[in-house]
Amino acid sequence: MATTSSMIELYNVMEKTLNSKEAAELFVRTYERDRAETRQELKEAKQEVKRLFDSTRQQSKHELRDELSKELASKADLEMVQVALKSDIELVKANLEHLRTELTARIEKSELKTNFQTVIIILAVLLTSPGGTSLIHKLLSFIK
Repeated sequence: MATTSSMIELYNVMEKTLNSKEAAELFVRTYERDRAETRQELKEAKQEVKRLFDSTRQQSKHELRDELSKELASKADLEMVQVALKSDIELVKANLEHLRTELTARIEKSELKTNFQTVIIILAVLLTSPGGTSLIHKLLSFIK
């Protein structure tokens, strides 16, 4: 029958209230059975809540992982970007080398023009000055 002190107290109270040992025993047995069933139901409900929590947590983990894999670049994506950047860098280097060569040629051409213009100006000054023509004759005879 009743094993705990609270059950014994309940039995005694019910026996006095109902004025019957059989009715008190029946009430206490029913109460204990209901209490055991309630404990079992609570235990099952707790297990179900835990199972649902674990299931929801796993689903959330998978959703988060999928979301992150969509948002973050993978190693293959980074390697593709790296290859693209290397090819772009090589293209820029080639363009810079071409520009350097072109600028060098233009500078040389500009220097040649400047030298030619300087010679023309010197000749013009010599030809227009009074003693310049005699100097030019002396220089030309020296070259011969």
